[in-house]
Amino acid sequence: DIIRGRDMWSNEKGMAQLEKHLEAIFAKIQQNLPDNIKSKYNSGNSETPKHKTLREHWWSANRDQIWKAITCEAPFDATLHIPSPDIKTYKFHGYKCGHNRDPPVDDYIPQRLR
Repeated sequence: DIIRGRDMWSNEKGMAQLEKHLEAIFAKIQQNLPDNIKSKYNSGNSETPKHKTLREHWWSANRDQIWKAITCEAPFDATLHIPSPDIKTYKFHGYKCGHNRDPPVDDYIPQRLR
């Protein structure tokens, strides 16, 4: 959500500085794109947040690698237990806290609904 500019953390200290860093990073990514692709993102400076379309496309292309990086230190046998609605049992997500193969579906759920 932070990468894509959808994070609800926007009123917290440090968010403005983080956003400036992200703007610089995505401006550099845009500069290094081939000309035929770079032109698709020319409106980046007028978007809110800046480079929103590029950020969305970058996240879509790289999200699986980001989740691998986030979970790479999780031991293979790390588990996650989530209480079931009846609170008597637990759902189990195995291997690397349930993120062994694919990014979690949470990524598609708007942050305010998580």
